[in-house]
Amino acid sequence: MIGILINGLSGKMGKNLLERSRLDSNIHLCKSIDEENLDIAIDFSIPESTIQLIESLKDKNIALIIGTTGFTEPVSYTHLTLPTSDLV
Repeated sequence: MIGILINGLSGKMGKNLLERSRLDSNIHLCKSIDEENLDIAIDFSIPESTIQLIESLKDKNIALIIGTTGFTEPVSYTHLTLPTSDLV
């Protein structure tokens, strides 16, 4: 079973992901980044929330997919210590 956190559930993409994830019995919807079985976080929120999520996950071994739009300022990720092989 795959543990998924959807950040931005109130938006169109978040609602769509929630609906589709309920169709797959191999998906467990996580409510928090602190859940033990969380494997992947999917973010379709707002830029401020995305940055907070990145900060919260930086020391955890959890995959992150970001689909957030609306960044008006360049975002620097140089403060994160991630191996470059982990960035896609």
